[in-house]
Amino acid sequence: MVDELHQRGIKVLLWQIPLQKTRPHPGHQAAVDARQLVERGYGVKEADGRPYRNRGWWFPLALMPDLSSREVRDWWTAKRAYLVAEVGVDGFKTDGGEHAWGHDLRYADGRGGADGNNLFPVHYARAFGDLLRRRGKAPVTFSLAGFAGSQPHGACWAGDEDSTWEAFRASIRAGITASACGVVYWGWDLAGFSGDVPGAELYLRAAGAAAFMPIMQYHSEFNHHREPLRDRTPWNVAERTGDERVVPVFRRLAELRERLVPYLAEQAGRALDGPPLMRGLFFDHPDDPAVWRYPLQFKLGDALLVAPVTDPDVPEMPVYLPGGDWVDVWTGRPLRGGREVVLPAPLDRPPVVCGGALARSVPRFHDLSRRPVAGPLLPRETVV
Repeated sequence: MVDELHQRGIKVLLWQIPLQKTRPHPGHQAAVDARQLVERGYGVKEADGRPYRNRGWWFPLALMPDLSSREVRDWWTAKRAYLVAEVGVDGFKTDGGEHAWGHDLRYADGRGGADGNNLFPVHYARAFGDLLRRRGKAPVTFSLAGFAGSQPHGACWAGDEDSTWEAFRASIRAGITASACGVVYWGWDLAGFSGDVPGAELYLRAAGAAAFMPIMQYHSEFNHHREPLRDRTPWNVAERTGDERVVPVFRRLAELRERLVPYLAEQAGRALDGPPLMRGLFFDHPDDPAVWRYPLQFKLGDALLVAPVTDPDVPEMPVYLPGGDWVDVWTGRPLRGGREVVLPAPLDRPPVVCGGALARSVPRFHDLSRRPVAGPLLPRETVV
């Protein structure tokens, strides 16, 4: 399967958790691993020295390897090296890094409680990144949890949000905050992960925003094979809502996203030692007090300013443009900065403007709603 996906140009990330499950009672290799983890003292420990067992509802009583120790990191990842060397996996979704609960826990590096707990997801992503490096691959990890020090270790996503407008707004704030902390690659489960399937409008508004974020993805909680399905795929949302707009509009946004990839790659390269890829307006315009009145607007790279629509029934949006010259990317209309403007906000065209030197080239790619989606969205000279 992995070989076939590679032939299609698709990279494969394998989902992981940093736990040794003990329920149901493990057998075979899992039993050997659990026994070694206890006998060698490789697990996170309680204050009295006993192995810590996961206190959460997800995989309860599982053992947790102490990844603050290089010896344990090497032991844990050696058991998974075949996934890279033989199966050909390209990276790991390092999920569940927040399972260290309790101020009484102890770690091999001498830390305890909150200090060690908070650093656990950093060690976790680093362990799998090092595994990939040792096999000559890029250290691609995709983490739910993080802390100070997570910035160099792969990508992050926001976690398990509900499918509500409120959670949509909170997720954008999370992304702007993460980027201000130095996280380059960030995303979220567009239109939410938990609960009932989102309505068509919420789903498409979220997709429109995510198309202009560092990572665009949909995902949903497992519904234990119960009907109705909760998949956040566009075809399931269309079927559940009965809204025929969902699939064609989502397809258009996904194709638009593909055209942005060269620009995203160039801007991500700059972000490694420069400004964040996704950033609040305050980052580029710290002396403009008006930007604080528009906390959900953000820039994607140097050129694009995005004003996501985060409320229902909004046909047009007030958008604040900092000083300078701007152009509406959908119509090519020039806009003067230093003021609020009102822009149309149809479902398939979230308000986005282009600024700076690129604004002069906008007529080459404006009016995307009537043009076939082919070639890059932004001028080729912006791509390294």
